[in-house]
Amino acid sequence: MSNNIVEAIDRISKSLGGNAASNNATEAIDKLSVALNGKLKGAEYDLTWTQIVNDIQAGDFSRYAVGDILTCKYGEYDNPLRIVDIREEELEDGTTRKGMWLQQKYATADTVQFSRGRALFYFEEGLAAGTYNFTLSAKFSNDYPANTVLSFTIENDVPAGGKLAFSTTSLDTAKVLIYAEDGKTLLEEGSILTKETAGTSLGDVAVLTRSGNTNNLYEALYGNNLFEFSAARQWLNSDKSAGEWWEAKDNFDIAPNNLNEIDGYLSKLPKSLVAALRPAKTVTVGNTAVYSNAEAETFDLITLPSKEQMYIAKQSNNEGAAFSYWQELNGTNSTFADFTAYDALKIGSIDKPDTPCNIFLRSAGVGNPYGVWYVSLYGSVNRYAAASTQFRFLPIMFIC
Repeated sequence: MSNNIVEAIDRISKSLGGNAASNNATEAIDKLSVALNGKLKGAEYDLTWTQIVNDIQAGDFSRYAVGDILTCKYGEYDNPLRIVDIREEELEDGTTRKGMWLQQKYATADTVQFSRGRALFYFEEGLAAGTYNFTLSAKFSNDYPANTVLSFTIENDVPAGGKLAFSTTSLDTAKVLIYAEDGKTLLEEGSILTKETAGTSLGDVAVLTRSGNTNNLYEALYGNNLFEFSAARQWLNSDKSAGEWWEAKDNFDIAPNNLNEIDGYLSKLPKSLVAALRPAKTVTVGNTAVYSNAEAETFDLITLPSKEQMYIAKQSNNEGAAFSYWQELNGTNSTFADFTAYDALKIGSIDKPDTPCNIFLRSAGVGNPYGVWYVSLYGSVNRYAAASTQFRFLPIMFIC
C-alpha cells in the first residue's frame, strides 16, 4: 500500500466533500480509501492484535485514524472497539509511550454496581446476639430527623471482623445483614429496622462522616463513589471466575450483588488483546464530603472514561484530556453540557446495540460520598446516580 496514494485520496475526498454535485465521486473515493486501508474516519479494520501492536511499536500509525473501528469479540458478542485518541500516556513503570486509546463502541452486556451499599458497622471484636439500636446524629430526611433511634435484632453472635449492612436502600424496609469479615459471606439476615429505642445502643451514626468502626449512613445505603476502591474497577481488571473477582478493600466493603453471577470482564476479551494492553495512568477526583476531594492515580488495563475524557462539562481539570473522537463528534468548542440530551450520547450495549442504556462514568459527584456521574439512556449526562445502582460500562483501554 502506498501512503502517498492514500494521502492523495484523502485530500481529494476532502476537497470534494463540500460539493453536493460530487457525492458520487466522493463515495467512490471513500470506498477506494477503505479498500486500501487508508485513513478514512470510521474505517473498520479486521487485523490481528499482533499486527496492530507491531505497527504501534514501530511508530507507524499511518493506517489508523481517530474514529476507526477495530473488530473484536467479547465472549459470544461482537464488540467493536473504536480508536478514540492516538497520543502519549504515562505507564505504570514510569515511562511514557505513544499508543491508541480504544473504547467499546457499545456498552457492556453485564450490569455491575459501581459499589454496593457498604457496611454501617464493623465489629472488630465481634458482637453478641441480641437487640441493638443506633441514633442518627443529623437529619437524613423528613421521615428521619436528627436523633431518630433505629433498632434491630440479630439471633446469632457476630464473629470478630463481622460487618452489618442493609438489604435495601430504604430505611423503611431495610433488614440488617450480617457478613463475615470477607464482605462476601452472608451469615444472617436479621430483623427489619424499627423506629424505637430497644436493646443496647451502638452509639451515633452520622449522615456523611465516619467515626472509627462506624460508617456514614449514605455509604451504607448507596455505596461509595471512589473509583479507586470500586467494585467496577475490580470487575473490569479481573479475568477470574464468578465469585472470585472481588475482594474487600477496607473494613466497610461489601461484595456487589451479582458477584457470583458473572465472570471478570477480562475473561471474555481476546487473550491477544489483553496481552497488548498496558496500564496507563488515570486521575480521578474524590468527593469533598468524606475524602477532602483528594486525587487518586490509578494504573489499569481497563478503566472507565471520566467526564473530561468524554468531552463533557468539567468538574475538574485533572481527570484526563478530552479524547479527540468525542471532541470531533461534538463538533463545537463547547463541551457536552450536563443535564442536556444529545443523540450522540445515546449508546446501546453489545447485546442490544440499538437500545440506549445507562452508563457509569468514573467521575464521582464530588459533593457527596455516594453519587457517580453517568450517561443516561436519553443521551443526557446526569450526576448522583447512587453507586449501588447496577449500570453498564463503556470501557476504555490503552494499547501500545
